[in-house]
Amino acid sequence: MSFDFDSTEFHGVLVADTLRNERYRQSIFETVKKGDTVVDIGAGSGVLSFFACQAGAKRVYAIERTKIIEIAKAIAEANGLVDQVVFINQDSRKIELPTKADVIISELISKFGVGQNLVDVISDAQRRFLKPGGKSLPSWLEMTIVPIQDADFYNTIDVWSSDFYNLDFSLARETALNEVYSNRFNKTNFLSAPAQLHTIDFANMPEHSMLNERVTFQIENDGVLHGFCGWFNAQLSENTWLTNEPPSPVLSWDNIFFPILKPCTVRAGDLIDLQIRSFPATLNCVWKWTVDIHPSWNTKRRRYVHSTLQQWGGELQRALEINQQDAI
Repeated sequence: MSFDFDSTEFHGVLVADTLRNERYRQSIFETVKKGDTVVDIGAGSGVLSFFACQAGAKRVYAIERTKIIEIAKAIAEANGLVDQVVFINQDSRKIELPTKADVIISELISKFGVGQNLVDVISDAQRRFLKPGGKSLPSWLEMTIVPIQDADFYNTIDVWSSDFYNLDFSLARETALNEVYSNRFNKTNFLSAPAQLHTIDFANMPEHSMLNERVTFQIENDGVLHGFCGWFNAQLSENTWLTNEPPSPVLSWDNIFFPILKPCTVRAGDLIDLQIRSFPATLNCVWKWTVDIHPSWNTKRRRYVHSTLQQWGGELQRALEINQQDAI
């Protein structure tokens, strides 16, 4: 599922997601105290800002870079909240605030956790906007991944044959299989136990959302490897968690899918080594994933190397500037 972040369609899905809203509202009421100053980064239609007002916040700075903020302003006026909420139509990294916040709220979580420059944006906001001892919501995030079999979904991606109406479209196929996708999967798709790939502690944020992690899976069921399914587990506050782990009831987040170039038969006992790297791009991430399959019945290793980098062009220079050692 992919939306324009400016669109009411995108934000309508968020508003209609009862589970998401209930979990965020619960965590805000746990965290925000009467008289607090709150910063809501990526405020969208203002839902979380309005929850903070209901929880007792004296002032909420609702920061949103897209034009959807105009709708948020109108909703605030219709609900008598204009005196509590200050709307700022700008990237949070380009503004200054007149006072420090007791709580920073953000809903920049993507389907795999990182995305929308979550780490970079929140790290900057904490350094510049948050009072000593202030709290961030969410407070903790885990990224989990598992190898899967799903021929039906893979076939919706792999539509470019080398002989397509007597035309060679193999280049398009290679490009398509170096992209990441959204879908909803079930545990019946899993070929092994899931593995935790990465964690983010919002109390100790790095400055950049560079990622370079390795995990190893042992195949539990004979089948065909088509790629990898990823999801997040987010601790919003002390007693409240939110996840899109399959099968997920939340509407706002699908799972992420990393395909491999050629589906591969695997057997129980085979080992799969997966390395995932990423660096921040304009809105999401540039990804690189390397897959090594070690059959239990012979010594011949199979390797697949993928990267979305080819789609991002100029972002390569930014990646090299962030980490000239091994950014990609």
